[in-house]
Amino acid sequence: MKFGNAIKKIRNRRALLRLFQTQELYTRKCPLCLFPRYSELLHVDRDFLGIVTSQCLNCGLIYSNPFYSESFINEFYEALYREKFKGEGDPVRFLQKQDNLNKRAKYFSSIFLEFMDINIANFLYLDVGCGEGSLLKEVLLKSNRIKGFGIEPEKNFRNYVSSVLGVKVEKNFDDFGSNEKFNLISLIHVLEHVIDPLYFLDKVRSLMHPDGFLFVDVPNVENYESIEDIHAAHSLHFSPHTLRLIIEKAGLEILCLVPHKPPTLPFSLYLFAKVKRSPQREIEIKKDPMMEANANIIQSLNTSMGFYFIKKIASKLFKSLKI
Repeated sequence: MKFGNAIKKIRNRRALLRLFQTQELYTRKCPLCLFPRYSELLHVDRDFLGIVTSQCLNCGLIYSNPFYSESFINEFYEALYREKFKGEGDPVRFLQKQDNLNKRAKYFSSIFLEFMDINIANFLYLDVGCGEGSLLKEVLLKSNRIKGFGIEPEKNFRNYVSSVLGVKVEKNFDDFGSNEKFNLISLIHVLEHVIDPLYFLDKVRSLMHPDGFLFVDVPNVENYESIEDIHAAHSLHFSPHTLRLIIEKAGLEILCLVPHKPPTLPFSLYLFAKVKRSPQREIEIKKDPMMEANANIIQSLNTSMGFYFIKKIASKLFKSLKI
């Protein structure tokens, strides 16, 4: 069985490599400040797909550039991300393979409960990128007054969550009605996947209740440790500074921004934000004070590749031998 899984992973990686090699790369402006000039920091990624990691010379945002078209990336998430990239396109089998999802869901739901009262009448909660629905399920267990919703681009997972939890799960933001305004929207390890984060956050803000909250959680680039952190699915790499800038530029007011280590996820940053009463897009774009240090972190990952793969192979070996 383990040998079969290994073969499947190899085949998936080969399929991804063939697919990405056929796609044209496009140079893009900084997704945060739209500055055209950038510095290329790294020309390798964990899957050898040819991802180039660059840094904006104006604000310091680290992002994949050149990169693939938005239409191709959307198709990738709709049809291939779960099956080829994550290794399992069936939500039932995915749950069977993962023993950490409930722990992670409890962790994030406890953060919600510490920050706000969700046990109120007509409380609407939207989890964007809800996957197999573990977090939605956990939040719904907290109160029978909560009405849950989800967004999930992959059809099998979308249908699974809808049927098991009995909630409305849509493919994208435009499928929700203008009368559906949410008290809480969560983006947990979602924003780093987005090609156009300001457009994406505009959509999010349009669905927020005037007194509602947005919860965002992303990997913290200041804690990157290996080439594992650089891959095709993550086109944005946020520091506390650049995350704050992009949220504020999207017309949202940050209430708190906290570094933390969620279960089975990398060192991350989470924040709660609310809609500004008078959204002001033209905020002052200041250069990240950690710009040079963050560039050095990314560049150092090139020399860590050999150690990373040795560690990966050793971990698999020890696991198979039950050491």
